[in-house]
Amino acid sequence: MGWGKMLAAGIGGFLIGGPLGAAAAAGAVGGYEKKQENEKQAAAANRDAQINKESHEKIQEHHQRRLAAQKKREEQEKRQLVELDAQYKADIKLTSERAAQAAAQRDQLLIATLAIGIAAGTVDGALSSDESGELHDLLDSLRGDQQFSPAVQAKMHEFEAKPPTFMKAKKEVDKVQNADLSFFRRLIICITRSDNETSPEEVDFLEKWDTFYPATKKQTSK
Repeated sequence: MGWGKMLAAGIGGFLIGGPLGAAAAAGAVGGYEKKQENEKQAAAANRDAQINKESHEKIQEHHQRRLAAQKKREEQEKRQLVELDAQYKADIKLTSERAAQAAAQRDQLLIATLAIGIAAGTVDGALSSDESGELHDLLDSLRGDQQFSPAVQAKMHEFEAKPPTFMKAKKEVDKVQNADLSFFRRLIICITRSDNETSPEEVDFLEKWDTFYPATKKQTSK
């Protein structure tokens, strides 16, 4: 109802019904005003409810974003820990493998040294009692060293029971990696000349070595 109609209703009620009509008209006006107030309050309540709803949604959205970011960080940290653990295990494995390889090469170098030394020392025939005793004492003293692996210990027993030939000793030398082979030639010379006499078999032994490893002859002749 527009204000013009409301005023007309009030005047009309006064003219038609006198004071009673005017009162009735006033009541009608008051009821309308009450209705308007209620509608305003309802509208305000709706606005507040909408604002609260939007605010709550924003808070939830912000909370969800924080949770998602936290979850992402935790997943990244978990992946990093897994990667670090894998790298640590790989490093440990590599270190262990390298240590095992180094130990195996050290053992093989010792086996080759014993093989060449014993082969050169026994090349001129059967061992005398003195030579046999010296060989036994040498191997016995080495066997007492707990640093030697079972593989080395087994070779010691084998060489003592049956001294290796040149070719058998050569096979042991060829298993050695990254070694200075001129060391073995020097060893042969020292052993074959230890008694100040060089037999034809000992000369032949050195010549065989030089045939298979000629470079070592140049290295030891410097």
